[in-house]
Amino acid sequence: MGLSAAEPSKTGLTMRGIAIGTYGEFPDHAPLRTMAPRGSDIDPDVPDMGYTINDKAEVWSDNILDLYEEAASRQWSATRDIPWGDLPELDPDIEHARCFVATVLSEVEMVAADFPAKWLWLINHDFVEAKMFPYTQVMDEARHTVVFRKRALANGGGLGRASAVVERFLQLILDAQSYDEGSALMHLPGEGIVISLFRAGDAIAPSPVEQQILRLCTARQRLQPLPGGLSRRRAGGRLLLGGLPRTGLPPVVQAVCGVGVLRGSGALRGLRLDALAGTG
Repeated sequence: MGLSAAEPSKTGLTMRGIAIGTYGEFPDHAPLRTMAPRGSDIDPDVPDMGYTINDKAEVWSDNILDLYEEAASRQWSATRDIPWGDLPELDPDIEHARCFVATVLSEVEMVAADFPAKWLWLINHDFVEAKMFPYTQVMDEARHTVVFRKRALANGGGLGRASAVVERFLQLILDAQSYDEGSALMHLPGEGIVISLFRAGDAIAPSPVEQQILRLCTARQRLQPLPGGLSRRRAGGRLLLGGLPRTGLPPVVQAVCGVGVLRGSGALRGLRLDALAGTG
């Protein structure tokens, strides 16, 4: 008790707005491994949750609170924000093609939810904002999966064929032995292809409804890969942040981008995706 009241900003009461008192003190090292909020009174016999990422330097970015607020403010609804009733009847061949693409997109979008969720639980709750921001991506991708399944089924076309090639690539991401390896595969070739499909699909969309779907997805997708210079790498059993040299590309990135040849799975280990943060 005795804290100064949190002051809402013009946009509302933000995460930065409540970062006051002891709750606003972000320790360099989390003293406990619990789900208790920073600054709260904690019973002495609370259980140890086993978090392995307990240092601020491993996950923190000074703008993480703002990134979360931006991502949260851009959420949309696949139920309410798409005018499904205006979806026109299409030529059967065009409908078949749109449904095939929707099927593929409903597959690949969900891997971008499943993969980060594997790692995020390891982060100590003293740095809960570093968990919350990536979880907005999980919600985004779940929404994208839903909207494309709705599109495939909304007009009578139905779901198309699931490709073994696509599924093998998704398996490669999920089976990655480190966050950086999987994130590189997901965000560089994976999301690059997805955004290209979004933009191409928008350009040839047969109706404003299709355009609305793809434009909403594109707007969210562009916020996700390496947002605000935030990048993560996992090495030595830990998820790390850092500014690394921007020269050269890791072998796996060279391989998936077609600028090199990957020889052996060992070349994937030690990948430093954050070397690419802020480049371009």
